[in-house]
Amino acid sequence: VAIPLELDTDGIWCALPAGFPESYTLKVGTRAEDGTETVTKKIHIEYPEIMLNADTNRKFTNHQYMNLHEDENGVRSYTVSEECGIYFEVDGPYRCMVLSASSEEGKRIKKRYAVFNMNGSLAELKGFEIKRRGELQLIKQFQSRVFDALLVGNSLAEAYGSAASVADVYLDIIDTRGAHLDDETALFMIAESTNMRKTVAESAGNRSAAVTTATRLAAFLGETYLHTPSLKCEYIIASQPVGASVTDRAIPVLIFQADREVRNAMLRDWLQDDSIGQGSQAKKNSAAGQGFTIKSCIQDGDKEGKDGTEDDGPTPFDFRDIVDWQYYRERLSAAVVKIVSVPAGLQGMTSSPCPRVPFPDWLQRQVAQDNTTSKQTHITDFFKARVVGEDDTNPCGMDETEIIPHKPVKRPPQVPLTLANYVSRMKGVPDRSKDYGKWLSYMKGLWALQIEQRAKDIKRGLLHPEREAKRRLVV
Repeated sequence: VAIPLELDTDGIWCALPAGFPESYTLKVGTRAEDGTETVTKKIHIEYPEIMLNADTNRKFTNHQYMNLHEDENGVRSYTVSEECGIYFEVDGPYRCMVLSASSEEGKRIKKRYAVFNMNGSLAELKGFEIKRRGELQLIKQFQSRVFDALLVGNSLAEAYGSAASVADVYLDIIDTRGAHLDDETALFMIAESTNMRKTVAESAGNRSAAVTTATRLAAFLGETYLHTPSLKCEYIIASQPVGASVTDRAIPVLIFQADREVRNAMLRDWLQDDSIGQGSQAKKNSAAGQGFTIKSCIQDGDKEGKDGTEDDGPTPFDFRDIVDWQYYRERLSAAVVKIVSVPAGLQGMTSSPCPRVPFPDWLQRQVAQDNTTSKQTHITDFFKARVVGEDDTNPCGMDETEIIPHKPVKRPPQVPLTLANYVSRMKGVPDRSKDYGKWLSYMKGLWALQIEQRAKDIKRGLLHPEREAKRRLVV
């Protein structure tokens, strides 16, 4: 009856036609001899709910449920009863359900969706990073805006175009290295935090960004951080040392609040870059091939150069110059791919709504194949499995030189297929509990005939077209 959208342990999300029976109010009362009716109470029922519960009760009731009883004399006995503890409650209808896609071919992401009420408010959100503590703020803020953007417009292209415009805002933050944000906001957008379950001492041998951050906090704030339980580690990912893993490039955010000398000394050690905190003359010497590795680093340092000449003086430090912006670009692009790009491609769009985050290669091939005018035929399409016992050397059972004379084939007159003769031709409705596939095939044919009959009735003026036009799918 419905299109399944998401199956969960405690819920089934599906799409039903708007014209599907939904809510009814039963009036209970009395009728006098003179015909006067008096309503004593009203009973509100949800049709899908009571039908699901009735069908479940009929098929899955345990008719031999054993209940153990003990009387006052300590004698135990069992009584048999009928029990069915499966009950459905129907929520909705809802305006929209957004499902996240996987960036890998053939895989699906479970238990991750956003559901919106008819008025556009968020009804339920599950599985996305926006609900996780300590997750990258850049992704959390992107997700907080992109779901609402998907409700904009009257077509698929307009909805995904609106979502792509939101993605562009946050991609601009990365591509411009936060140039239009103040330092505090820019640092807040790219910082991540993790609460350690164990102390650093107890996590000996484990490698993670949180352990690296805690170890480096202890280096300039004291060794007590090595033994502090439930330590909150807030960090960013630096671009150096080059070739090191992401785990080894975690930099504590608190280092940027430390004294200049402490900050520079720690960053030199962690980034393996001796030019941090040196004067601009040292920067020039390093840029000429004497060990400078951060070309655009803005530094503090002594005013006097190594050659005794007056240096240009210190320049203010900017954390943006040590950040691995490519790492954050990949993190944000992965979120855009799952929410915007891949769903758009799977729903028929020929190009990514956000050109800066194109389709994955597998999806690009699939889209190109679906939209080509000359589709390539696979060789397997020309073969089929041979029936056991069938002689495939002479499938027609004829001699190679035999000539079969042409005889006209008389076909019986075609009888127009209607609802009445469809049921008789199919010899009744198949049993859904025994062969669901056969029942579904039968019902699809019946629904197609009903749609055709409804269109004819509208054309004849037997049905109101505007009322029938409201039969659209809603969640």
